[in-house]
Formats: sequence, C-alpha cells, structure tokens
Amino acid sequence: MAMACTMASSKTVIKIADVEMGTIKLVLRGHHDLIHDLSWSSDDNYLVSASADGSAKVWDLTNKETDYADKLNYTENDAMFFICQLLHSSYVYAARIYPEQSKSTNTIIVATACFDGKVRLWSVATDETGINANISA
Repeated sequence: MAMACTMASSKTVIKIADVEMGTIKLVLRGHHDLIHDLSWSSDDNYLVSASADGSAKVWDLTNKETDYADKLNYTENDAMFFICQLLHSSYVYAARIYPEQSKSTNTIIVATACFDGKVRLWSVATDETGINANISA
C-alpha cells in the first residue's frame, strides 16, 4: 500500500507499507505540497504520485523487497527509486499508469490531469536513461 503523509513539519512523504505484515517498507520524499493521487502500475512495479506542487513523480519500485540498510532514510530511497518528475503549469490532481507497459522499449505511459484543464500523456523511460516526453497535451 502507498500512503501520502504530510508531517507536522509540512514535509510530504510517501510511505510504502506491507499490509499483511503491518510494517512500513520504505519512505520516499514526496513533494513540496499535498499529494492528491497515488497510482500503482498493474504489476505493482511502478508508482506515480500527483501533487499540488505542479508535478507528478514516477517511481520504480521493482526492487522494493530488497533489504536495504535503512529503508526509512528517504534521501537514499529517492536516489534508488525515483525515475522522473513530470512538470505541469498548476496543481496535478490525478495520475494513472496505462495498464500495459512496453517491455521491449522499457517505457510506460502515464496520464496526468491538471488544474489547467488539460490531460497529458507522457512516455516515461524506465531504464537508466530516465528520459520522458510529453506526448500529448
């Protein structure tokens, strides 16, 4: 389960929990403002977060089960799991990962809905290039 949490210090983080075990698996640096939406890919390997800070972030959680020394130290987790940030002109209220991903090209399609009234489609590389492109506005 992914949860968006705004701390007393106004820092927003994403907590990934193992529901069966009742434990927090890892913590990711969220955004600089409220997170409006979190959405998993159909295989639970990718997560997209949509925020009032004008961005959506894509996370690669294929190695979320790996035992790292300090999974709750989100600074290192950001470097291990963060793929890219999709910038918008205003608040991002919704984000979804297209159900089918292209294994041959290492890309996923992400749809975002923004306060400016536009739905955008993004092609996001899931390999080490980290390149993303806004393919529709």
